[in-house]
Amino acid sequence: MQMPRHSIVILFLICFAQLSAPMVAKSAEVDFSAYVLTDIRFTVEGPSRFNYNENTLNLAIKPKLSDQVWFYGDVNIINTQLGKKEVTIEDQQNRSQTDPVRLEVDQAYAKISGLGWKNLDLRIGKQRIAWGTGDRFNPTDNLNPDNMHDPLDFGKKTPTVGILAMIYAGPVTLHGVLMPFFEPATLPLTDVRRIFEAQFRTMGSQFTIDTGNSTLDKIFKSMMNDTLTKASLGELSVHSAMPDLTPANMQAAFKISGTASVVDMSACYEYVIDDFGVPKTVTMGVDNPLNVTKVDVDVAQVFPRLHVIGADMAATLPFLWDIGTWAEAAYFIPQRMTTTYKLNAGGFNSTLGRLAGSYDKNGIVIGKDRPLDEGYVKATAGLDYTFPGAYYVNVQYVRGLPNDNTNKLVENYIFGGLDKPFLYNSIKTRLFSGYCFGDSSWIIFPQVTFVPLTNVEFIIGGLFVFGKADTKFGAFGDDTVFTKAKVSF
Repeated sequence: MQMPRHSIVILFLICFAQLSAPMVAKSAEVDFSAYVLTDIRFTVEGPSRFNYNENTLNLAIKPKLSDQVWFYGDVNIINTQLGKKEVTIEDQQNRSQTDPVRLEVDQAYAKISGLGWKNLDLRIGKQRIAWGTGDRFNPTDNLNPDNMHDPLDFGKKTPTVGILAMIYAGPVTLHGVLMPFFEPATLPLTDVRRIFEAQFRTMGSQFTIDTGNSTLDKIFKSMMNDTLTKASLGELSVHSAMPDLTPANMQAAFKISGTASVVDMSACYEYVIDDFGVPKTVTMGVDNPLNVTKVDVDVAQVFPRLHVIGADMAATLPFLWDIGTWAEAAYFIPQRMTTTYKLNAGGFNSTLGRLAGSYDKNGIVIGKDRPLDEGYVKATAGLDYTFPGAYYVNVQYVRGLPNDNTNKLVENYIFGGLDKPFLYNSIKTRLFSGYCFGDSSWIIFPQVTFVPLTNVEFIIGGLFVFGKADTKFGAFGDDTVFTKAKVSF
């Protein structure tokens, strides 16, 4: 019988850790760490229900193979107990269906120092390349795709395969990056239909009707403004075309960084691909355009290229009570494209198409938009300070979240946090909040951490959302309470 792949990996890591232990004890040439984390969440609105559970075993190892070569490996083995609404008898005969486990290789790279030149460092493999000085919100950090699987883990990224070269040239460091493969953003497990239903009501006013026939434009405009607003959303499909796996679609970046007095600063250029995607074609399907009761929506997306020019700075100001400050900004120049809106009226396509002058099997073009004709700026600036009594305060202005990926979508936000420990850090409290100026949505994110023993943590908290489903923070969904237990070693 063939052993499952994740079982082989676990067995290998356990054996490797056991073999490494004597080395750690004798020469500290291998760093090994691990933790076990259980995360359970449930909603507090309406009928309370469990909506998230992950049980994670993280294993990380960092051996020093020589004075010039290091290796870093980091894997997560994750089990979830959130079951299906229905199981078949075949599912019950297969533990992978009732008790699923997945393996995530987070990072696996080698670092080589002084390869041919003492001032050159190389990192090759699956790695996280973090740029920027902002606290979790970094407009210049565009090399790894966004990982929003856990909506509470703001700013997380997915490590990807790449080559990072760093040249230490006196007072400055030069960074060069090449990433051969593109990966899209990882999205949270949320009900996207709820968001589309909220947006559906205003869909008719979001673009200009232009079929090429003024009479037909008036008919469609009337239908979009009147009939369509009374119809319900039918089938929903959102899909994206991945970039071809060719050298032409590689991503690359360059950065120069250094320190002047107490200020760390850098400037960068990135040639990357937007990992969230932009709609290329939106097709609305109706059976009878004269009596619309239900509209099917199909959204076909693409991942456009981006030129990003950015800079950042960070400093601790001794002349202002050691207040920490940072600022970061980037200008995004997207690859231009046209978004096409179509009406698929089934058997009426030929009749309406003759009036419009053209049509195809997928429907009649009723409007077009160019969402990427304008570049846009994302930025962040903030400060933090620890007041007497160990009150830590963090305040940050943010322009543009990671998924604000067109000029029209970029909004302005303010975030703030307060940390306060008690009983010699055995109890840690945190209150975090964010507000969107554009749609007045906001969140509150309180949590309390108990540390009864060294390397043992119990965490309880909540995410409370204020805003409609189609607002920036309202899209987070229902208010949620979470509990976590973590043991590290």
